[in-house]
Amino acid sequence: MKKIYTIKKHIVIRKLLIAAILLFLFINVGCINKEQLKSTFGDGSDLDADISANNSVLTVEGTASAEYILEAIVDEFSADYEIEMSIDEPSVVLDNIIEGESDIAIFDNLDPEAADIENTEVLTEDSLFIIVNKENPEKNIDSDELSDLITDQIDTFGDSETNAHLFLPEDGTANWNRLLSLFSIESYSDDFELIDVTLPPTATVMENDDAIVKQVAKEIDALGVVGSDTKIKDVKVLTIDSYSPENESYPGKIQLLLLAKNPESDFAKSIFEFIKSEQAMSILSECGFTSVK
Repeated sequence: MKKIYTIKKHIVIRKLLIAAILLFLFINVGCINKEQLKSTFGDGSDLDADISANNSVLTVEGTASAEYILEAIVDEFSADYEIEMSIDEPSVVLDNIIEGESDIAIFDNLDPEAADIENTEVLTEDSLFIIVNKENPEKNIDSDELSDLITDQIDTFGDSETNAHLFLPEDGTANWNRLLSLFSIESYSDDFELIDVTLPPTATVMENDDAIVKQVAKEIDALGVVGSDTKIKDVKVLTIDSYSPENESYPGKIQLLLLAKNPESDFAKSIFEFIKSEQAMSILSECGFTSVK
């Protein structure tokens, strides 16, 4: 069962700190000639600037589907910065970056207005499709019904209370993480670890989207969750909260956004540059994002 953990990685810049301490001691105890020291090593201003840039902890935060790109950022810049990385629920990540509690945030956006926030970089845009058998009479599913189905609160949905044999993506896959992004904050503990979700007896986990489509096409009571790049000609896509996937307000539409607390900082500029690299784009593609820019 998928859990979301807070992940922290610290890289302490000890050498610079030790050098600064030694420089301070040598100057103040008169162990060597101050002018000679200054001519040899400089007056320490450059070193102080480096320490100031590297000594504070920088926070990169994101949602579950952004975990691998965040790890790549930590690996890429940990030699120059002390970095703390955390994984959280989308609305929490957005609130934290707006309130200045994070330096960099990469998160699944379920609020179309968030994309209009100043300095927002839209990295990708994808959708989750909720599919049923073509003979299934239902045309819509409410987002709260979907959450209740996954958390074993109900086993039927729709106006006609259609039975639902769920076919879901594997735990840990990109689509599973995106599905988790639809859950509300009440599904998380105080430290934002996702509470165990016990799948109902009617749920079956499949190895890939094509397998889900194949099973849904066979069973009239089947309901599946697949990515937007899946071939779905043999099944029917439900609207969610009466919105179709083409609508900007479709609840299953997920943008991956990048926000920086201080876009003009050297750290933020480095991140924005890195995120455009082939390495970063490859990671996003491997994570299942189909419209990587």
